[in-house]
Amino acid sequence: MAQSIDDHDTDAVNSPETTEDSETDIVVSAEDLSLAYPSSDDIVVACDDLRIPRGQITALIGPNGSGKSTLLKALSNHLQPHSGTVSLEGRTVQEYDRKEFARKLSRLSQENDSPGDITVEDLVLHGRYPYRGFFDGVSEEDEDAVERAIELAGVEHLRESSVQDLSGGQKQLVWTAVVLAQETDVLLLDEPTTFLDLKHQLQVMETIHRLNEQRAITIVVVLHDIEQAAHNADHLFALKDGAIEARGEPADVVTEGFLKDIFEIEADVQSEPSLRIHPQRPAQDE
Repeated sequence: MAQSIDDHDTDAVNSPETTEDSETDIVVSAEDLSLAYPSSDDIVVACDDLRIPRGQITALIGPNGSGKSTLLKALSNHLQPHSGTVSLEGRTVQEYDRKEFARKLSRLSQENDSPGDITVEDLVLHGRYPYRGFFDGVSEEDEDAVERAIELAGVEHLRESSVQDLSGGQKQLVWTAVVLAQETDVLLLDEPTTFLDLKHQLQVMETIHRLNEQRAITIVVVLHDIEQAAHNADHLFALKDGAIEARGEPADVVTEGFLKDIFEIEADVQSEPSLRIHPQRPAQDE
């Protein structure tokens, strides 16, 4: 576990966020959180303290089954905590009604099903549900938001296409546009680049950066690729066996000791001119 990380890295990755982060700089937080699946009382994630900094890109990384997606579900109020609290802007997520919460925080899950034969533009319009009543027509604000979302996601050329005819990578970009149409200040993305080819991975990450840099959106993203996370995130949380074992800036977190302890691999880490990871072999049991 993280206790064996090299001494010069331990303080940086295991301590809570530094005191320079005031409460007003934290947009999503969790305290004394434990999570279990509805069908079981077994705790799968336990987190004493989690604070997501406002206006930054935060990546959740860790081995398969470490609890990343489960934690994201709790942060987005899709999973009721077994104990503890999740807060958004200083209020517990349970204090929000459904539409109010959806106007503040949006989440893109790993798998999404479109409702029948529907065009890209019409599907993106579904992202405006927090702002519309059941019988409301499409407002000018809705149209403008859909246009911005389609442009940001880079799917203008697919506007009139049927979603069911798109490739997997194209569908992922379209679903990104759907959550962008919600125009929230906080965006949670669950492995948005998994199963995508390199071109579409780069498109998704470019969209994430545009949102963060141009609109100051706080983004929490689960990423499978450690190097991709290190290159794109301002802040990392690393999970293993349902616990946060490391946290901090990528250059401080991603070390050879970290990779051995958390991912159980032996690797060379190159920090200059940019961080590069060169996996060697599975770590040997000691």
